[in-house]
Amino acid sequence: MCEDIEVGMLYWRVFKKYENNEYLFKKKMKEKLVKWMEEKRDLYFMMGTHYRWGSWLIISILYPPKRKAERLEKFFSETGCREG
Repeated sequence: MCEDIEVGMLYWRVFKKYENNEYLFKKKMKEKLVKWMEEKRDLYFMMGTHYRWGSWLIISILYPPKRKAERLEKFFSETGCREG
C-alpha cells in the first residue's frame, strides 16, 4: 500500500482524463511512475507501519534528480568514505 499524496493525485488526474480507456490510463501511469523516474530520478521509499495493525506501508516516495557517477566518485574520494 502506498500513502504518498503526489502519487494519489497523479492517479486521480490521469484516471479522470482516461477513465474510459484503460490501456491509455495504464500507459500514462507507467510513463510517469516507471519510465520517467527510471531515466531521470533516484527513487527512495519512506516506509512506516500502520498504527493499529503494524503492517508495513509506503508513506512517501522521494525522487531527487539522479546524480552523475563521476560526482559520486568524487564525493567518496574527497570525504574518505567508501561506497556500500
